Amino acid sequence: TPSAEAAPQDFRRSQVYVHPSFQVTRYMGALNAETGWGVGMGVTQGFQFRWIGFNLTVDTDYFLTNRSAPPFNTGFQQAGIRLASRFLAPVWDLRIFGELSAQRLSFISNALVETTGEKLAFHGVGGALGGRYVGLEPLYIEVRADADYLLDIDDTWGIGFGIAIGIRSLL
Repeated sequence: TPSAEAAPQDFRRSQVYVHPSFQVTRYMGALNAETGWGVGMGVTQGFQFRWIGFNLTVDTDYFLTNRSAPPFNTGFQQAGIRLASRFLAPVWDLRIFGELSAQRLSFISNALVETTGEKLAFHGVGGALGGRYVGLEPLYIEVRADADYLLDIDDTWGIGFGIAIGIRSLL
């Protein structure tokens, strides 16, 4: 097709990618008054074919809280798994993308028990916007901004920013 011929050559083939990432996250809404910015790391593996793809991310973040110990922990760790669909457009050596995602989070602490109750596992839906610089074949650099809504905690959003360096391979 004409649009496929206009795309960069590497964009015309299927590709797989993997990258570790560093991220900062902040909760808004019900958890905002109790938590500060969290820092974390993750690993993402994905598959891309032209303009569409999907990826799986496993990550963890650590947040400080305003709780005093004991009986509460002063911080909490969050571990999550995210499945996302990705829509991507090539612009020179940049790949601009948007994502829609579903995730499962686990809170590893009692610091937020007064807000979350006894429940420690939560579901979320969200999206991301970002860009990937691919001029370093086969390496790339990716930056992104996320927004995720936690379905199990009233009026709670997580916003995050991340940077990653990864490797990709054409199939």
